Amino acid sequence: MIRDDLIDSLRAALGSAGLPEPEGAITLEAPRQREHGDWATNVALKIAKSVGAPPREVAGRIKVALEASPPEHLEAVEIAGPGFLNLFLAPAWLDDVLREVIEAGERYGRSDVLVGQRVNLEFVSANPTGPLHAGAVVGWPWATR
Repeated sequence: MIRDDLIDSLRAALGSAGLPEPEGAITLEAPRQREHGDWATNVALKIAKSVGAPPREVAGRIKVALEASPPEHLEAVEIAGPGFLNLFLAPAWLDDVLREVIEAGERYGRSDVLVGQRVNLEFVSANPTGPLHAGAVVGWPWATR
């Protein structure tokens, strides 16, 4: 998944820039405005204090490291505001996903990762003004198949 690839690349960029990973996790969010990229991260803001440098300077170091070894489909990285990194994907990433879906045919999306485990899947009514969410609990004794 492209999101996982971007997080892995950010983790590698932090390492190559001699920067620590943030406490918790590296987060990526879809920006509200399209001109801010496909994904945005506040990783530089999260680690700036522990590094002892301004967030924009930390973001610059991450940007240089990320551009030196970019993940597939990363077209551009911009520093925005106080130290956000906006990530722009090349349009070809969607072509690759569609190609993968077509090649897999009916097998696409299938997995045996949870084989043998009990799963409780709950469906809720969709909020017409918000994103749809389906939640699943794996491994609970009361979960049913």
